[in-house]
Amino acid sequence: NSDDDTLEVAERYAAMDNRIQVLHESQQGVVFAMNKGIMHSKGAFIMRMDADDISYPDRITNQVEAFDSDPSLQVISGLITYEGSQENEGFRMYVEWLNSIKTDAEIKLNRFVEFPLANPSIMYKKEVFQAYGRFEDGDFPEDYEYFLRLCSKNVVMGKVNRQVLKWHDSDQRLTRTDPRYSHDSFYKIKARYLADWLAISN
Repeated sequence: NSDDDTLEVAERYAAMDNRIQVLHESQQGVVFAMNKGIMHSKGAFIMRMDADDISYPDRITNQVEAFDSDPSLQVISGLITYEGSQENEGFRMYVEWLNSIKTDAEIKLNRFVEFPLANPSIMYKKEVFQAYGRFEDGDFPEDYEYFLRLCSKNVVMGKVNRQVLKWHDSDQRLTRTDPRYSHDSFYKIKARYLADWLAISN
């Protein structure tokens, strides 16, 4: 649903490489698009990116090697480079914070502080979606809800200790413009999972 020539470019690459599958249809939102991509995927791993983010060339290799080195891992992220169209000190501090959190224990410990993984940096084993479902559409941030859901199932997560993604911050991001990503929406979904966790802990 881009308003430029993205579809034509994607189809040109797909014609050169039969591993590439191009899906397009009427706009139905980011959650629908992600879930459709997951349903059509044929590989063992799932990763997603936004159009304005850039993966480092060795990102996939590093994340797959991390899975290979530790079979218990089911979700892998990595370190992020902040790319802002204009200086945003709050967002830069958030990136520094999430880059400091690397192990499964640290990720789980900080899950109710903020989202300690940058969504477009995540690689999942496809079996995660088969076991715990796909993203849900609602009045909440779907990526944070899914992360909290996986934490509640004790899914093992980690990060490669290398830069994997240039994360672009702009005023047009959905996280800036869509009410599902407002502070109130984050607090509500956080409170729901925190209450469940406290009930189990007690």
